[in-house]
Amino acid sequence: MNKGVVKLLPKDRCEKDPHFFMEMHTKRLISRGDWAGADGLTIDSEGNLYSGNFGDGTLYKATFNPDGTKKSSGVFVYDGRWTCCDGIFYDAKRNCIFITDSAKNAIHIVWLPEGKLTTLWENGDTDGANGLLDQPCEPAIRGNDLLIVNFDMPFPGLKNSRYDKFHTISVIDISRLKRPKSAQ
Repeated sequence: MNKGVVKLLPKDRCEKDPHFFMEMHTKRLISRGDWAGADGLTIDSEGNLYSGNFGDGTLYKATFNPDGTKKSSGVFVYDGRWTCCDGIFYDAKRNCIFITDSAKNAIHIVWLPEGKLTTLWENGDTDGANGLLDQPCEPAIRGNDLLIVNFDMPFPGLKNSRYDKFHTISVIDISRLKRPKSAQ
């Protein structure tokens, strides 16, 4: 940025652009009818960059050469069980990525390095009372607690059907969370 304004090459030449590192394509979901795109960004302990697609739940990964140039990028995990990738957070202690699924009121885990997907929590349409999810949008870890900000905004095709009187942050104790044997 010290050299001035960054000018990107046109889309048809993006692969030759040194600033380009990832391209996403949203698969249209019949139930939602939208084309929402990139959402969430995190980096693992090896410097790999991950971004999700709110529109269809795809998780993308970009790897880099030692000089910082892009080595590879593309789809890392796509599984029809989850249809929305909102906020994402890398947990170095467990070597996994927590993903909020606003469409299903769920929290998923992608175990690294292989990309094994598990669901940590999912609930129906709620107002967030008693710690339940109410359209989760951003995860973060504080100690042994997974904190989840709830967005509480109804969109077509999402479980969350109405605005509620209050807005919440959900907390899930992850102190006993273990890597599944299938991801070891």
